[in-house]
Amino acid sequence: FEDNARRIEFVNSQFLLIWKINENNSLIGVPTEIVLEQIMKRLVCSAHAPGLLHDALDTHQVHEYSELELNDGRVLNQQAFPVNDSDNRFVGRL
Repeated sequence: FEDNARRIEFVNSQFLLIWKINENNSLIGVPTEIVLEQIMKRLVCSAHAPGLLHDALDTHQVHEYSELELNDGRVLNQQAFPVNDSDNRFVGRL
């Protein structure tokens, strides 16, 4: 989960497993941009993949990506969802 300051607020173990991020490295408080840089290293080089990931940072809408091909042969379908508080104010992204 990303807060509205674009810093990681929560990460579950499955996220770390999917992206092969060492579970001993705490991502809490890390700027989302830094985490995206780590993720980019796992993607098969393509012209559109970085743009797809960064597009979600600029919207408060549900963002559906095309398939992301990883350099280890896996293919992921990534989505991003806005998170609002009880007053419907945007507070971050999941």
